[in-house]
Amino acid sequence: SLRVCVCVAFRNKKVNKFSIRFAPVVTVVSRARTMAVPNAAADAREAGTSTSTSGNIVDGDDGNEWQDVLGSSALLKQIITEGDGEATRPLEGQEVVVTATMQLSSEPEPRFENKRFTLRLGEREVFNVWDMAIPLMELNETAKFKVPTSRFDRIAGAAEGDTVFYTMTVHEARDALPPAQLPPDELHELCLRKKMRGNELFGVEDYDGACGTFERALQYLSEAPAEDQRCADLMIACLNNLAASQLKVAEHLSYPDNQPIYTAALKTCTKAIATNPANIKALYRAAKAHSGLGQLDEAVEALEQALVIDKNNASIRALLKTTVKARSEAAEKERNFYKRMVAGLGQKTNEEKRSEQEEQQQKRNRLFFRALAATFVLLGVSLAAWAWTKQ
Repeated sequence: SLRVCVCVAFRNKKVNKFSIRFAPVVTVVSRARTMAVPNAAADAREAGTSTSTSGNIVDGDDGNEWQDVLGSSALLKQIITEGDGEATRPLEGQEVVVTATMQLSSEPEPRFENKRFTLRLGEREVFNVWDMAIPLMELNETAKFKVPTSRFDRIAGAAEGDTVFYTMTVHEARDALPPAQLPPDELHELCLRKKMRGNELFGVEDYDGACGTFERALQYLSEAPAEDQRCADLMIACLNNLAASQLKVAEHLSYPDNQPIYTAALKTCTKAIATNPANIKALYRAAKAHSGLGQLDEAVEALEQALVIDKNNASIRALLKTTVKARSEAAEKERNFYKRMVAGLGQKTNEEKRSEQEEQQQKRNRLFFRALAATFVLLGVSLAAWAWTKQ
């Protein structure tokens, strides 16, 4: 399986501080685990519908009965309070309000308890598994879900083989407004929520998941009014974080698979720099992207530009030193290559050498036989002269 990581690109060449429009550029990144989430959502809904009537029931370790939603024990559900009927189940794309408690089996205290969340289903705003679990619930239903921590989400601090329990109640499910129709405050809150989720995914090393989250935030932010400074600042932060995530994805791939990802990261940095030329983070990450693409001159230029802005930045100085050294080594390697190539032009192949040796041997043979013939002639003349003198 593959997960498609959508990388954002410019639609307009004219860019100012607040007016940026994005068009999708698709970059494919291998991640079989995350691809299973959206595909399994429909299966989970269908399985959940069947278990509510026929009951695909399993016994849990706690002695209680659970609905095995996927038939693989990867997602177990236990109804605590019945809801208002299957017709009230939330749909993908709707905005849902839930309260939830999260408990890991290895921890004595819950991570959070009766916490209120507002999220858009299908956009990975909280946990991947929630986009599967909540559509299986009815309005005003309270249910408990049991999930292996390694199955759908990476959870910081979770022990190996740990199990996570989510107890949730669905309070509201309503159709979500398109971003362009949201009031500025709600749009900013929605995108800020996505940025925070992207940061969480980055923190647990789900870098391609973070890419998708930051890209969705940028897609929504492109609908913000030009004069909204809060959204403009949030856009720059999301661009910086998207570039960092893309670089992490590229670093985990080998050449040449990482080249499109480095290119995408460079495009993201270019947008951030176009919005704010003094963006130190964007310049630093642009240098890393250039280095990944083998563009060491451009990498040095970006770092030198960053040092003009912040001459005491230790990270930039360290990367500049490393990049300059790498450029010198690459240049020396290139010079040696051309030296060997030019020297090789004057060298003869083995076949040419053998042919030349054979020709020289033939010349020596001819000279030898000529000398031998001349010797016999001289010998014959000498003998004839001696015989004449005896007469």
